[in-house]
Amino acid sequence: NMDFIEILKFGMREYLNDLEKALDGMTVEERRYRPNEECHHVDFTVWHMARIEDSLVNGIILKKKETWLKDNWQRKLGIYEEGNGFNFTVNQLRNFPLFDIDILMAYYSHVRTEVFTYIGGMSANDLASDLGKRGSRPLTFRAGMSGDTPGKILSHLIVENSEHAGQVSYLRGIQRGINN
Repeated sequence: NMDFIEILKFGMREYLNDLEKALDGMTVEERRYRPNEECHHVDFTVWHMARIEDSLVNGIILKKKETWLKDNWQRKLGIYEEGNGFNFTVNQLRNFPLFDIDILMAYYSHVRTEVFTYIGGMSANDLASDLGKRGSRPLTFRAGMSGDTPGKILSHLIVENSEHAGQVSYLRGIQRGINN
């Protein structure tokens, strides 16, 4: 029987495996491809996925300094943008720094180890614990969905990053064709 910890980890492993498969063998040019000026590229998407996992778990749930800042990954990658990519402008996307994907994936791996350590120590009651208000209103991901418990935030993380892994696969596919 799978418990909630195993289900969370399974979902998170699945989207990361999908992402790694999509990235396998992609060139820098393919990773930087944007279908048009209003779109983001693979590099931004992968960075955002790692950053959102770090910021939602470390920053929002655990209320501690994010690994990105704590371990100085912004310097290691040469990306000094504020935040995690949410609400970036077209100009920010166009000027998003080029970086070493292996270093980014090392950051993602480090974050994932921390996240799985946290998840592994959770109780069922922890999923529903009230994280309280941040500022004047609860954290909201989508209209009508307040993310003020670890369970809601982790559920959202799996959905959001699964969508982003699909975007990376799609961007690969429109450049290489199906199954390439």
